[in-house]
Amino acid sequence: MAVKKKLVSNTTARKTNNKNNAKNSETHLGPKLGFLLNDLSKMVTQVWDSRLKHADLTRSQWRAIGHVSRTPGITQIDLAEALGVGRMAVTGIIDRLEKKQLLTRKLDNTDRRIKKVYCTAKAKKLLPSMQGVGDMVLEDMTADLTDRQLEQLITALKKMHAAGQQMVDELNQSK
Repeated sequence: MAVKKKLVSNTTARKTNNKNNAKNSETHLGPKLGFLLNDLSKMVTQVWDSRLKHADLTRSQWRAIGHVSRTPGITQIDLAEALGVGRMAVTGIIDRLEKKQLLTRKLDNTDRRIKKVYCTAKAKKLLPSMQGVGDMVLEDMTADLTDRQLEQLITALKKMHAAGQQMVDELNQSK
């Protein structure tokens, strides 16, 4: 509830500011911020896909490798949730990455029904290249920002991320 109250008070404060700055449409969030964030995410992904073609990986595959590298031993179910795909889809993604010797599955020691996913040595060698491509994409997209603007952007996005995570956590607790 604290997040909801905070968001309501922030929204109220923004509405008051927007009335005072009605001529400046850049201060009005409306659907603009959501569209900008969504479009930017799509653009980053599209450019990253293009620059990773040499690795012969699909978007789903490189995203899976990225998630598994950050959370070794993630369960297939949790990986499906992290990628926003179904259990059957994640099984297919992992199958293809196992064939490419990039991921491996191991049975959980305490519950043999649970399969945990790990990066192979081959995937670990590929990760710096994948991360380098991601870094270059973001550097190119932020090249026109000053250091101060970039710091402010990162700070704002971290705050939005934290608020969003808290909202998701509250949703999950109410289930």
